[in-house]
Amino acid sequence: MPTTETLLLLAVIGLCSGVVGGIGGPGGIPVIVSLNLLLVLSSPVVAATTSSVFVVATVTATALYRYSDGIEWGLAVLVGVPALLGTQVGTRTAVGLSVARFEQVLAATLLLAVAGIVYRQRTRERDPSESTTGWRRWPIAVLVGVGSLLVGVVAGITGIGGPALTVPLLLVVGIAPITAIGAGLASGVLITVAAALGHAVQGNPPALLPAIVVGVPYVCAQVVGWKYVHVVSERTVAYSIAAVALLGVVGVLL
Repeated sequence: MPTTETLLLLAVIGLCSGVVGGIGGPGGIPVIVSLNLLLVLSSPVVAATTSSVFVVATVTATALYRYSDGIEWGLAVLVGVPALLGTQVGTRTAVGLSVARFEQVLAATLLLAVAGIVYRQRTRERDPSESTTGWRRWPIAVLVGVGSLLVGVVAGITGIGGPALTVPLLLVVGIAPITAIGAGLASGVLITVAAALGHAVQGNPPALLPAIVVGVPYVCAQVVGWKYVHVVSERTVAYSIAAVALLGVVGVLL
């Protein structure tokens, strides 16, 4: 049974992480790291617990962006369907994965996302005519589909919410930040539900008390991140997501 101090710390981490999640950033990283460090849980149980939290979190955040900006549902489906397939592979892989390998997969994925976002933004700054990309062009659609399949695998292995990985993917291929966040969150509902069910099928139930203690503050704090996205520039949003992902890499590796 976790101590009161541990539960309070988890609640604070959930609160701070929710703000990050509200901007489409990898808010799940602090949650995953804290569950690994503060509680004696196996990697599959940590993944199952975080997946359960993110089911509720992504539904809530999707509703916020649907209310304020609308969702590109076609893009959400393009991301979500391949990712669904990937999560099933990931949840099966997670069963035999060591904690060290678990962390390496997560850190490598986030580092690639950071590099891609920074490259895309720097290219756009050097050439202002480089506008955001329309996802309906078939080369972009293929790239998004393949990338989403890989994102699903990583989401299934680690339990990190789909948006934490799909939003950086969409930014890398040139989708506008608000569109990327909305579609990433909407597709994340499918990804997190599939990941949670996949872990359940594998016999890895979530740790209920930590899920509640982390999840409730996380869900509520997403409103702050949602507000932030609407008061800063698209460039700031993109770099904010990259910065948080980089901090996530540091947190995982320390």
